[in-house]
Amino acid sequence: MPGNHTHSLFWRVYIPGFIALLTLLLRLHNIDVPSITQDESSMIRYAQEGILERGYSFRWRGGEEFLLSTYELVPYPIAISIFFLGFSEFAVRLPAVFFAVGTSLLIYYFASYLFNRKVGLLSALIFAILPWAIYWGNNAFYPAQLQFFTLLLTILVHRVFSTGQINNALPYLICLCFLATFFTWEVAGIVLPVFLIIGLLTRSENSNWHTGKHTWYAGGIAILAVVAQLTYRTILRYPYEKLGNSLSDLSFLRLAFTQTDFSPFFYVQAFSKGDAHMMIILFFIVGLFFLRANHNMRFLYLFFLGCQIFLTIFLGLYALRYSYFLLPYVIIIASAATFLFCDYLAGSLHSTSLVSLNVIKRANIAVLLTLQVAIALPWGLQGFNIFSDKKKAPPLEFSYYHRGASFRTIAQALQKHYHSGDIIIVQAPSPLIVYTQLTGNYFLQSITSSAVFFDTTDSPYYMDKWVGNPVLRNYQELQSILYQHPRVWFVSVPHFRSMKRLEPVLQDLIANEMTLVAESINGRLYFWENKHLANQSANET
Repeated sequence: MPGNHTHSLFWRVYIPGFIALLTLLLRLHNIDVPSITQDESSMIRYAQEGILERGYSFRWRGGEEFLLSTYELVPYPIAISIFFLGFSEFAVRLPAVFFAVGTSLLIYYFASYLFNRKVGLLSALIFAILPWAIYWGNNAFYPAQLQFFTLLLTILVHRVFSTGQINNALPYLICLCFLATFFTWEVAGIVLPVFLIIGLLTRSENSNWHTGKHTWYAGGIAILAVVAQLTYRTILRYPYEKLGNSLSDLSFLRLAFTQTDFSPFFYVQAFSKGDAHMMIILFFIVGLFFLRANHNMRFLYLFFLGCQIFLTIFLGLYALRYSYFLLPYVIIIASAATFLFCDYLAGSLHSTSLVSLNVIKRANIAVLLTLQVAIALPWGLQGFNIFSDKKKAPPLEFSYYHRGASFRTIAQALQKHYHSGDIIIVQAPSPLIVYTQLTGNYFLQSITSSAVFFDTTDSPYYMDKWVGNPVLRNYQELQSILYQHPRVWFVSVPHFRSMKRLEPVLQDLIANEMTLVAESINGRLYFWENKHLANQSANET
């Protein structure tokens, strides 16, 4: 029938096309406005210095090749984009945009399969317009890529659990997808035990997925790859000792609650730190009332809860992005709960009203969907500051109108004034390299907030973890550098974080004895000139 064909075309072609286009446009808008971040620049260096030059991912540190031992797959799409488009903010962030578009389509497909196409449409629409998703959807670090592979893996695993049957090829496809997830961010390996627990809890009498030999072969391959990677990253540290904590310390999972800074509710609260999430969190909670009657809702809640428990217990390093890969599941649950609640509310109102059930249902849906979209929109009703702390600015990644730290502005200012032979003390060297090719000479830190390495070879010294610049650890060491060289630059980006690494006497020296040459959003460029040495150098010239 022509009518059925048009209806099918609408949901199968036009709606996915609209979702993909909306996701694409919102992430391409102002994609090159924010400066490249420290994390982005690290991936760019692995792509430029390693993949494009040698064919494998490494970066130079202390004059030696430093092989990538986490986020292994992230630089490759970036390298491909740079190869075809050249280097620019647009080129390095374009792969993340494509992953975000792919994620929005997977959300539409998965939510439609679990519930119905209306839930799929609302879920994908919220993801397309949500500021948190937009931020990571045009950022060259790993979250967008991880989210795509995790959701794809979930769809494949759910297919196995829902049918209870498995063919010979599917276990290897799931294994391949898991490895893509794991080598995008190793901590995401927690999804493997989470899926295993869910499978055992929801297994029916007719299920045979756990007995097939190909399931065990694929599982063995996945476990072998995980063990090999964790062993490799441990061996790679030799001959260096690390001072301070970072994700590269996690050669295996360890109990987070044994640490003094343990925060048991951090990953749960991460989703409530932005006002755009208000309706999402509200209906995520409402969805709990429909758990008993809907097995697909139970699957999503179990996966979300399992990942939250593993992150809380085993990951004692805290950042909002660590839980970002769970956002699609929260959105799908909230969207499904919205329609289920509309049906429940319409039935309750119809029993006491003369208005038809369909009219009440449509009115409920119109009101709730309008609120969902209006609050989630970057230009929506987020000014209420209901969830967020009114005394503090919202996290950068929750803000649509952000410019980030001023790495580009300060780097360009330094390049303009730089003379050959100048000494550069830089707190974030990777963005400086990306924008100017200058590596800097020293890293300044008297309070260990950023991990540094100790070279235990014949000439032992502390080096920063990015390029291997020697670390200046106190006032005397900084003063020695200042009085030995005619011209010294201090690149402080991000400025406030850089200052936290320094004891007060160092902060006073920089603020009062060095000249502020350039200043921008959370960025400062200071200059020190030793006039006696400068005049002596000029006379010799």
